Amino acid sequence: MPLYELVCISRSVAAKVRPFGVQASSILSTPSFAKSLNSTTTTPEPDTTEEDTVKDTVTPKLMKISATHVLDNGGVVRKFEHLGHKQLPYRMKRHQTVFTEGRYWTMLFDASPKTMEDLSTQLGYDERVIRHTMLKMGESLKTITKYTPPEQLV
Repeated sequence: MPLYELVCISRSVAAKVRPFGVQASSILSTPSFAKSLNSTTTTPEPDTTEEDTVKDTVTPKLMKISATHVLDNGGVVRKFEHLGHKQLPYRMKRHQTVFTEGRYWTMLFDASPKTMEDLSTQLGYDERVIRHTMLKMGESLKTITKYTPPEQLV
């Protein structure tokens, strides 16, 4: 089975920006905007939704779903690495939403090419994923590492 690395950027709860095409009239008609105009304070209060107050549960759930998919199809998960919350190099649009920040993570796994394609398709439809890519590291772990069995050292 080939060795693959999944590199994924998942959405960050606080990084969501208004989607393209939002008209100013729809923003002006929101209750929070009207409330901020009627208040005596000079600065409007930021919109706080339930989504903004919830801690990040997106990344662990995506990691679990990805690992479960690989394991259910006879693959082996070798390593996870959470690279943290970062600013994206440029604005990315996904599922009609613009993102400026995301959570980066990687997963190293052995699986058949069919399993890798299925996982890629599954992540492509998932709204929590901003970008993902699969890299083929090699045909097996032996071809990638410089490990030599003890019998061959003599």
